[in-house]
Amino acid sequence: MATGLALSLSGLRAADAQPLERFLTAAQRSIDVREGELVARQRADESTQALGRLLPSLSARGAYTFNQFEVGVTLPTSGAANQITITPRNQVDLTVSVDVPLVDVAAWARLDAARQSEAASQVRVRATLDDVSRSVARSYFQWVGASALVTASVRALDVATRSIERLRARNAAGAALVLDIQRAEAEAARARLTLADARLTVATAARALATATGITPTVAPTLGDNLRDEAPLAQWEQDALGTPSVRAAITEARAAGAQARASWWSLAPTVNATAGERITNAAGFGQPATFTAGVAVNWRIDVTTVASARAAESVRSVAELRVERAISAARDQVHSAWWQVRTGIERARAARAQLAASEAAASAARERLARGAGTDFDLLAAERDAFSAEVARVQADADLSFARISLRLSAGRSLVEGGAR
Repeated sequence: MATGLALSLSGLRAADAQPLERFLTAAQRSIDVREGELVARQRADESTQALGRLLPSLSARGAYTFNQFEVGVTLPTSGAANQITITPRNQVDLTVSVDVPLVDVAAWARLDAARQSEAASQVRVRATLDDVSRSVARSYFQWVGASALVTASVRALDVATRSIERLRARNAAGAALVLDIQRAEAEAARARLTLADARLTVATAARALATATGITPTVAPTLGDNLRDEAPLAQWEQDALGTPSVRAAITEARAAGAQARASWWSLAPTVNATAGERITNAAGFGQPATFTAGVAVNWRIDVTTVASARAAESVRSVAELRVERAISAARDQVHSAWWQVRTGIERARAARAQLAASEAAASAARERLARGAGTDFDLLAAERDAFSAEVARVQADADLSFARISLRLSAGRSLVEGGAR
């Protein structure tokens, strides 16, 4: 992730605040991502294993045997007798052999399948990172939005508390009703309830962030958005075909196809070449070192192999259907995220307008009350509306910021404008 992520996406502002970029960077080492990397490493080892079956193999065997009796024979010659040992008391044998696969089409097809599986697992790591990033972004904006709501709730509770004190003083002077005090106490109770809910959301969202990234949230930035429109939906839907989830499904389908071909090629004969050298001190009438070489053809056809091939074809068909499902899901996700952004922009504009009008109404109510032309009930109602408008504005900005990130993740784009994945 490049620097400036928070500013380019959601307009977060705070010199000492924790930007989203920091959490997304830490999310790259989350448990889910590390698990995916280990699976990719396993697939790479399996690919190397499949390649090894096509390479020449060398084997060596050494043996020592103690024989109770030594067996030999004496051959008469023109000169002295020739003693030949057939089985020595201490027998030593060394055998070295080389096996070279010459024709094994099924093994080549299995190698192709293993390499496709390895590629798919690597793409799955990117898809997992996108899912983790989306989850982290959701928790992040819940935390930021709830933190702003805590601040607004504390301010509303302070206003309600001062209103209660003012009304009690006026009631003692005979200028306010007990009903007005009860209304103010109800507003204070509502503010305390909202504050408790906001603190709960802050705690749970912060814990989710800490679990996913290992970073404990401390200072939440201020939410903001320039309310710009995104590119047309058609441009985003075109990018949906290149998302990691779609590419992983396509690669997995290729791996399934290669595995199906390998299953059918298992019915074909295989040709292997072998060569070996045997060295022994129990050669008898032969030579102590002998060399052998040959070619072997193996061909086996049975019902089990045919059934396995048909099962592999079914797996391939299922994998191809999953590609279609992944493409449809990616397009639907982009479509939903784009409309969430568009709707979020309209909601954010409406929330800003509502907040401005509510704050103006509250200011006017305070001025009327100061002139003696208004009532405490009017002021309480205006301040309640202003608080509700502030809550709506915070929620709208948080939802819009998350929707923009979700749109980019759904389309496989960089989270930084103009950046590359």
